Formats: sequence, C-alpha cells, structure tokens
Amino acid sequence: MEIAKKIIKESFLVLVLTVAIVLAGGIALKASEDKLVNLIPFLIVVPALINAAGEFGTIITARFTTALYEKKINLKKWPFFNKEVKHILRDSLPAAFLLGLWLGVITLIISKYRGFTFNSIFFIKFFLIIMLVLLFIFYITFFIAILGGYYVYKKKANPDDLLIPITTSIADFLGLVILAILIRWLF
Repeated sequence: MEIAKKIIKESFLVLVLTVAIVLAGGIALKASEDKLVNLIPFLIVVPALINAAGEFGTIITARFTTALYEKKINLKKWPFFNKEVKHILRDSLPAAFLLGLWLGVITLIISKYRGFTFNSIFFIKFFLIIMLVLLFIFYITFFIAILGGYYVYKKKANPDDLLIPITTSIADFLGLVILAILIRWLF
C-alpha cells in the first residue's frame, strides 16, 4: 500500500498537467471542426498522428536517458553537441519520414474504400500536412526530451518518470494545434 501511495503522490501532478495539455490540443482541433468533418482522411489519420507523437516522445526520451545512465553523454557540453545525441537524431528522423509516408498511403487507401474521392491537389495538401505535422512533432519532441532529460538528470532525478508523460503530452498538444492551423490554412 505504501508503494501505491508513493506512486500516486509522485505522479498525480504530472498526470493532471499532461491531461490538461492534451485537452487544450483537442480544443484547438475543435476550431477546425467545420473543415475537418468533410475531410475523412484527416479524421482517420488524427489518432495515428497523435499516437506517433507519444511514441516519438517515449523512444527519444528512453534512448537519451539510457545514454545518460550509460555515461555516453558528456554533461559538460551543451547536449546537442554530443555525438550520442546526434546519433539519436540521425537514427530517428528517417523513421518519422517513413511513418508519414506509410500513414498517408494507408489513410488514403482506407478513405478511398470508404467512398472519399480526392484529386491531385488534395493528395499534395494531405501529404504536405501529414509530413509537416510529423516533422514538427518529431523536432519538438526531440528538443524537449533532450533539454528536459539533461536538466532533470542534472537535478539528480530520473528523467523517464517526469519526461515521458510531459514530452508526449506537449507533442500531442502541439501536433493537434499545428494540424488545426494547417487544415484551416490549406483547406
């Protein structure tokens, strides 16, 4: 019972904060509801995009904190000058790009099957939005994970405990906001 109390005490504030952040993202997406309802492919892809934000946050944070604990990161240098951080970026970025292509293709196939017709202009705009949102989410997640992990580790706390939920929530929120902005702007 003591362990449960400790877990609740340590994670309650982070949980409340992350839920509030994601709810704010939903409000931003609601602002584009009138356009979004008529664009079936976006309704299909939104959950996958938001899930991708969480996965990037988890993977990048875990890889960075593992490198910290394995002493592969020089804490005297600015984190982005570390060879290991550059390695994490170089390994992860192609995955984001390929995920965007895969999500776009699968979504358009499902949309076509569900009766949605699209032309080449829609195709270009759709892929542009998917790629911009994913790359935006990726870079924001990367910077938050690296800077936050660096800061929390220097404070002698475990970055995984705080950083993964906060990083993924901020990425979710910003992903929804940028998606809403791009849909309103391009459609």
